[in-house]
This record gives sequence, structure tokens and C-alpha cells, in this order.
Amino acid sequence: MSEDRDSARPEAVRYAEVAVLGSPIRGSQLFSYQARAQFARQIAPGQLVLVEFGRRELLGVVFGVSEEPPPLRTKPVLAILELAPLVPQLQRHLAAWTADRFATPIGSVLEAMLPPRIGKYVSHRFASAPAAEADGLSRHRRSIVAALEELRVGTRAEITAQVGRPVSANALNELVGLGRLRRWSQLELPETGTPVAELTIPPAEALARIQDLARAPAQRRLLLRLIAAGEPVAVRDLLAAGGSRASLKNLARTGWVDLRRRFALPELGKYPGEDMEDLAAQNALEGFLERPGYGSLLLQGRLAERLPAYLRVINRMLAADRQVLLLAPSQAEAAALGRALIPELSGRSVVLSDATTPGQRVGLWRALRAGEVDVLIGHPPAVWAPLTNLGLVIVDREEDRLYKAAPLRTVSAAQAARELARIADIPMVLGTATPLVSTFNEVEHETIRFVLLRSARLLRQLRMKVGRGWGNAAGSGVAQIIDMRSATLMGPGGMISEDLCEALETAFAAGQRAVVHVATRGSATATACRECGFRCTCRYCSASLFWHEDRDALVCHICGDSSPPPEACPECGSPALRTYGYGTQSVVRALRSLMPRARIDRIDSDLSPQACQRNAQRFSRGVVNILVGTTRLLAFAEYLRADLLGVVQADFGLNFPDYQAPERVYQTLSRLRDVTLADNIEGTMLLQARDSESYVLEAVRTGSYLKFFRTEIELRRRYRMPPFRELTRFVIGNRQPQRAESEALALSEQIESKLVDSDGGDDPPQIWGPAQCQVWRQRGIFRWHMIVLSGPGQLRPVFGIPHGGWVVDVDPVDFY
Repeated sequence: MSEDRDSARPEAVRYAEVAVLGSPIRGSQLFSYQARAQFARQIAPGQLVLVEFGRRELLGVVFGVSEEPPPLRTKPVLAILELAPLVPQLQRHLAAWTADRFATPIGSVLEAMLPPRIGKYVSHRFASAPAAEADGLSRHRRSIVAALEELRVGTRAEITAQVGRPVSANALNELVGLGRLRRWSQLELPETGTPVAELTIPPAEALARIQDLARAPAQRRLLLRLIAAGEPVAVRDLLAAGGSRASLKNLARTGWVDLRRRFALPELGKYPGEDMEDLAAQNALEGFLERPGYGSLLLQGRLAERLPAYLRVINRMLAADRQVLLLAPSQAEAAALGRALIPELSGRSVVLSDATTPGQRVGLWRALRAGEVDVLIGHPPAVWAPLTNLGLVIVDREEDRLYKAAPLRTVSAAQAARELARIADIPMVLGTATPLVSTFNEVEHETIRFVLLRSARLLRQLRMKVGRGWGNAAGSGVAQIIDMRSATLMGPGGMISEDLCEALETAFAAGQRAVVHVATRGSATATACRECGFRCTCRYCSASLFWHEDRDALVCHICGDSSPPPEACPECGSPALRTYGYGTQSVVRALRSLMPRARIDRIDSDLSPQACQRNAQRFSRGVVNILVGTTRLLAFAEYLRADLLGVVQADFGLNFPDYQAPERVYQTLSRLRDVTLADNIEGTMLLQARDSESYVLEAVRTGSYLKFFRTEIELRRRYRMPPFRELTRFVIGNRQPQRAESEALALSEQIESKLVDSDGGDDPPQIWGPAQCQVWRQRGIFRWHMIVLSGPGQLRPVFGIPHGGWVVDVDPVDFY
């Protein structure tokens, strides 16, 4: 507990550099505060403090302490909320790097590192100051002083109850500022978790003291049980073994046993010690881990090949008594990794999303900080976890755009994880089947080590296949591209080619299963008038409305607004309205008309997660013959084993105004192929496309990542796109379109003048825009953006120019 006012004369003054939580300033900006009286003796880096910021009182984290006064006048530290440092040095360094790299306030990063909603656990207690007089105060404030004279010490709620009317925080703080009241502030995290008992003395000493308990057999039994366990034991287990709560409390009073609460951790796993199939990859991993210090390794292979490798490196670290962080792009994928790995791991392992309530999250945070968790598996927020003995970082599917997600939507958790490993000077493993082009470019320049995983069993099957004239090294069936410009079209809407239809009929006749991927949900992507060209758009967004046949409604896929389709053109009154394009619902309808005996279902975001899982499970059991879906199919990968994969619009997205679009299409199609056909080298993948000569589709057909990479990296080098330059996007939105445009033009001029004054060298920054966003009106907000290509660090000086209404997105994952 700490008091923010001290009547004694300060013995010393020290100055703290504080990162303020809630500060809107981008980057790692710190603020100087003075610590007086007892705070000068107690202040230390990593502590959580209460400070005045403007007219507000906010939480802050101490980054440094100095005896030298800063040049500007400083405000005092109001309270040290916890004497023990809550943010260790490793995390403070990571927070500062993240704030500078992604132009985000350092306070926002620190909030992600602390227990969720930590502010609600800060309590304030008040007392009247010695010889406090109520002269010159209002009647209400005099009643507050009088109430505290009776209470002696009270919280705001207790003072309110005593006064009989609401007491505001401002009134209390004003009285504190006038010296009429004293205030104590402290952090009171909830006591959550499982009650446990633990020896506080060495086991040998505990055995020697057993004889002192000759007349207390219940305490004797409890102490023997704790000695035999050699670790904390749940109180319920102790009591079940014989004993009472009174006996346990008596042991605690002696000081031999400590009673506390601990996050419910799983039992220790048992590693079976099996080796990987790929001995060359195993030897490469062993050699990588034996090298001291920081290093990165790219592990390329399908998930079934990556899991044994993860298992081996994690258990290797656990044997060295080090912690491991394993990141996945989503909660579902993290949970799947946990189900696959945790039973085989030799340490205590936890999945971050298993802590669902606020109390459980605080308990897990405490367990991680205390070093009680050996392996943390989680989605992006896990990178901010307080692991104090970290020995290895693993990022699974580092290419996924979901690594930029809440609570820090402009921060890449995958990049933060790489920096975390670098700061901690520990090894890092990136696992994926389709690496980012920028990552594989580092492999080409030998800054990242590379291991290609191959299943020995699969290679044997492929060698047998080569003898029959087929040498695809991908191991996931044979692929064929169907040119929709010349193909015979079948079914309603002409969306299914004759080749795909025949393949589906053959698979159905043979009792095989098939998956059909469609780029979008709904029944049609646009509704337009053939007379005047009018197109139905959302009233809140500048986006076409999708027709959904099952609801008979036009739906916006951005804001979700829906309306019934008009009977005539709202512009010219013509009844000649027509739908264009297709989605999952229209493909299902077409397939049912072509194959009336087949059982066909779908998976997309129009269905609830429960309905999607039910359909996926029915497909896995063979109840459904053909499963149609969007990329949401990948969320149910464990149920998608099939003999045929059809892609209706394989080239959809290739021509989007986004330099990452080809890479994203390649990743999606390759992952669909691996998930559905897996090790089925007899399987077939059919790609329907109009742009049948695309290098992306050719690389998918041959299963060659290297073929895709070689073409893509040359295009990026030619146009000076990432990884050869950094790309930053500035986005502004306003309900008034003229205001949004003027804001964008003004920022463009400010940034351009700032960059002209700086030394850009031989490769000066290049500004594109400002211009309207592709979806320039979104939920009633008019949006403008500007894109800047620059060298490493060239834009750091301008990150402070945009006001808080701007979104600054470094390495954006989309441009809509």
C-alpha cells in the first residue's frame, strides 16, 4: 500500500521515466515524473505507478530511474501501486521496439502485457489529513471531510454511503490536492485459481521436524504428503488424503507451509521419445538448437510434418529447464495445436484461450509470471505474455494475416515474436508450408536457416509414382487448370465446367468425397439494371450488395445491412434487373441440379459455427458427398479429407489492387490442397480460371513454392515493393466527405515537406495519394488513404504528425 502525499519533508528526490497507459502519442515516448519522500527510495523500473497526465490520473510503467533532474518541470508520482516490478526488462524492450516499429502508443502495447482491464483492480482509500479544517469548503465537501473523520479510512463507495449522496472522484481528488484528505492507492488483483499448499522449508528439515508433531497426527500426515510430493499440492487433494482444514492452517501458522492460490495447471506430460521420420531434418534441427544465442530457422512442410519437429524442439528446451512460446494465428488453430502436442510434452503446457473469465486470465498471467507454465500455446496476444525464462519461440503459419489482430490491430504479432527472440538472444522457429515472400528472401540471402520437411513414407510413394510417369513432389494429388474461356459450361448460370462436373460424378459413383471451393458466399455478387447500368449498393458503404437466395435479400458483406431486392430499377424503373457472379449458395443449387442423387452441403459465414461444424462432421463420416464452401473450410481442416478438390474461381483476387494478392491466392489454394488431399497422391485438384496462364496457378498446379517465389520476388524487385522497401498506409475517416478529403490533403503536404527536408539518400520515399479508399464509404464513414514507400526507418520522423483520428498501418495486410 502506498500513500500519494507525505507530510514529512522529502529526504531525496529521484526522477522516473514513465510510459503512460492511455497516452495517444505514437512511438516509445516516455514522460518524466519526480518521486519524492518514500517513493524516492522505492521507485524502480518495471513498477506500475499512478501519475497525472494532463487533467487525468492514469497508470504508467516505470522504464528508468535517475538522480539527474530533467530540463522541464515535472509532476510528482502519485502512487506506486505495486512494489514488485510487473513488467520485466525483456518486455519493456519489446514494448519500446513495437511502439517505434508500428507507430503505436507504447501505453497500448503495455496494456496488452498486463492483466486485462488492470485499471479496475486499482483501489483508492481516503482519510482526513491531520488538523484538516473544513473552512472555505462547500457544504458537500465539508460533509465528505466529516464523514471521513467518523470512518477514519474509507473507499469512495463507503464515503458515499456515509454522506448519503453520490461522491465524485473529482471532489475527492480536489480535497486531496488542497491537503484536506490523504489518499492511498494500491493494486488489488483478485485471488483466483486453485488453493494449493507448498513447503517453505527444505524437505530434509521438514522430516527432522516430524517428531515435533507426535501429538498432531493429522498435521503429521499432511506434512509427509507434502514432502513426498516435492511440489505444490492442491488443498482438496491433501484433505482427501487425510487431514482437516484446521490442521492445514495450523501448519501454515508454523511457517513450514505456505497456502496460496494457483492457476489450475495440467499434470506433467510424458514424452514418448519418438524420433522424426526425416532424419536429415532432425539433424538440422539439433544443429540449430546447439548454436548459442539468437538465430532463426524456417521449417517448411505440411502441418503433419511440422508437428513432430515442434514436439522434438520443445521437449529439447524443456529438458534444459527453459520455457517455450508457440504462436498460432487464431484461437482455433492454437487449440488444435494444443490438442496435438500437449499430451506428448514433458512439461506443464497451457493454451491461452483456455482462460476464459477475467479471473482465469489474471490467474494465468500470475502463473506465467511466476514461471509455473513451461509451454504457452496461443493466438497473437500470447506474444505479450510475461514469460520470465524463455528459451524458444515458435511461430506457426507466420504468413497468416490474422497475426495482425486485436488488441493491437496494426501490430504484427509474428514480427513482434521475432524481435522478442532477438532481444532475449534465443532461437526462433518459423513453421509453414507457404512462407512469406519476404521471409524466403531472407533464406535466399542466408540470414535465416532453412529446413525442408519431407515424410519418408510419402517420398517412397512418390518414387513409385514416378515410375508411372508422374513426378509431382507436392504429395497432394495431381492438379489441372481448366480454361473457362474455352471450356464447356454446365448447369444454371454456367459456373461449372464439363471437366469438373464429370470429375464430381466419377467421384460420387466411386463412393469418394469431394470439396468445392468458392471465393464468396451468397448467390450473386452484384445486382444491376441492363437498361441504364444502375448497380445496387449499400446505403452505408460504397460496396455492391450480394444477393442471398436463402433469405431473398440483398446483403452488404461489410456492414451486414440487408434489404429486399427491388422489383424494378430504382433509377429508370425498368424491370430488367439481373444478378451477376455467383457464390456458395448458387454453386450448391447448380450442383444439385446436375447431380440430384448426391448429398451436397456448404460451409460459409452465413451459417453459425455450430452448423458449419455439423456439416463438416457429416462430410467426414460420409453422410455428405460434396462439401461446398469459402475459405471458412480451412477452420474445419481436420474433417476435410477428400479425393477431389474443385476450385470454381481459382483466379479470383489475382487482380485486386494489392501487391500481396498473388501471394495470398497462392497460399490459400496451396493450403486447401494440402488440407483436403493431404497424403492422397491419387487425389485430383481442378482449378477453374479465366487467367489460366497465371504464374500463380501454374505454381499451384506443380506444387512448387520455389517456382512461385522466383517469379514473385522478381516482380517486387522491379517495382521496388516490400521486402525491398517498407510500405506504410495512412487512413483517415470522417462522416463528412469534404472533411475527410481536406484532412488527407493536409497530411500529404505535411509529410511531403517533412520528407523533403530529410535526407532520403539514393532511394527517397515515394508517396502515392492521397486518394479515396477502394471501399471509400464504410458504415457511413468516408475514407481516404495515402501510401508511402520508404527505406528502413525513413518514416519514423513523420509518425508523430498525424493526429489521433488517423490510422497508421506499417506493413498493412489489406488496402480496402
